[in-house]
Amino acid sequence: ITNTYNDFVGNAASGGWSGFTIPSLQLPVKLFKTVIMSPKNRPLRSPFRGNSAHSSGYWWQTAGGIYIGGELQDATGTLTYTSGRRYHSGTSAGEAGCYTVSDKRWLRFEDNKVFLSNRGPN
Repeated sequence: ITNTYNDFVGNAASGGWSGFTIPSLQLPVKLFKTVIMSPKNRPLRSPFRGNSAHSSGYWWQTAGGIYIGGELQDATGTLTYTSGRRYHSGTSAGEAGCYTVSDKRWLRFEDNKVFLSNRGPN
């Protein structure tokens, strides 16, 4: 999931190294790379609600059914993924749809299920 400013309700993900993955994007990629904004500073438009992930984490022992982390970049015209945690500073207030540090809904999860996976949300 690269654009979190959408609604994610009632989806199912099965298999792979993680069911749902939310990487950090410093800048827009591909067709939207000229848009001036920082995708990593946009919140979920509504809570991540009623989704389920199962049978994931086979390739990575500590993978979660829902994984928030890593960074996706388009520096050379090719998307490159770097694993690990990235910090969301919340300093882009003023961009349409961006959160502030005091915004308690930035990544809100409600009524999700993870099963037959190595980990739950990670």
